Amino acid sequence: MLKDDKRSQPKNPEGALNKFEPGGAQGPIEDRNKYEQRINALPPDQNRLAQESTRLADLCQYFSLQKIDIPPEIVEQVAGLSRLATTSAFEP
Repeated sequence: MLKDDKRSQPKNPEGALNKFEPGGAQGPIEDRNKYEQRINALPPDQNRLAQESTRLADLCQYFSLQKIDIPPEIVEQVAGLSRLATTSAFEP
């Protein structure tokens, strides 16, 4: 029965998402210069999306630190992003 338990366990018990954890290949980068280098290495469409996402994240962080509510018009526009069509450039 012990052998059956070993076969049913995943080969990577930590999980496939570990690459997004600190220290992982796709994890957070504290050094802004290293982050910019990673962004600049992306294909053009992905680079633009990453830059815009970074600007939004920086803006949200600023609002949070200043204890300012995000303006409703920005919230509405960001909420609409999920309805936009994606291009084939992001498909594997």
